[in-house]
Amino acid sequence: MKEAIRVEGLTKAIGGRRILDGVSFAVQEGEIVGLVGENGAGKSSLLKCLTGLWRPDAGRVAVFGREIAAGCGYLEETGALIEYPALFGEYTLAENIELFSAFCPGGKERAARLVSRLGLEEGMRRKVGTFSSGMKQKACLVAVLMRSPRLLILDEPTAMLDPKISLELRSLIREYHQSYHTTILISGHDLSEIETLCGRVLKMKAGKIVSEFDLSHSPERVYRLKFADGAQAAAALARIGNANLRQEGESLYFRGTGRELSGLLAEYCFELSDLTVCNPLEALFEEG
Repeated sequence: MKEAIRVEGLTKAIGGRRILDGVSFAVQEGEIVGLVGENGAGKSSLLKCLTGLWRPDAGRVAVFGREIAAGCGYLEETGALIEYPALFGEYTLAENIELFSAFCPGGKERAARLVSRLGLEEGMRRKVGTFSSGMKQKACLVAVLMRSPRLLILDEPTAMLDPKISLELRSLIREYHQSYHTTILISGHDLSEIETLCGRVLKMKAGKIVSEFDLSHSPERVYRLKFADGAQAAAALARIGNANLRQEGESLYFRGTGRELSGLLAEYCFELSDLTVCNPLEALFEEG
């Protein structure tokens, strides 16, 4: 398997304070890797260095085998959503899409499918600056994914969003990865969300990566799923004969790993209304 990202000895200081301290890691093509840690751990700073928004003081970064210090050509294959929505608030969503499509052949058609998938049709003629936080985040994902990036870098994409919209965006990210085998590096605070998306997790603390967990070999967990279609969807999934599924009223309980759950949800396209990890990832980080 080829490497999508390689970081070696990445260091960055601001105002005399070292915010990245010798960070090294690699991400293989097609992986979904989570980046977790407390506020100030260095997650956003690391992602800014990966996307060329910040220049590191030392170390090297290669994306798809190309050194980012040699130029920004790698960005043609990279989509990123970091901290703030990168859309023109005074333009409508349709105008934003028209502008971005000039730089990506076929982007307008892909954007139309994404707009429909995320229920943004009514927002097409509205100025993006009038959107709610959830609508802005959906619109940003449209702008990022319409380019069909090989690498997707997401900085807490569901932070401060209500649970329903968080589930929608999580589902879209999962579907996109399943369809295109896109490499994804995603940061977040919600460990249950990270667990259901990622095969591997890196923990940052004080500008360093201090722990790494392969969730495909992690202990099994119990997930409680609720669906927009209620008991009908839960009953339909319970009937597929998977011994790890158990129905209780409108809820379905699944025992397994986050990767196994992601595969199940990708295969059966029922709309989730709630997802809870009953014995969450936090336990793995107690000693991290």
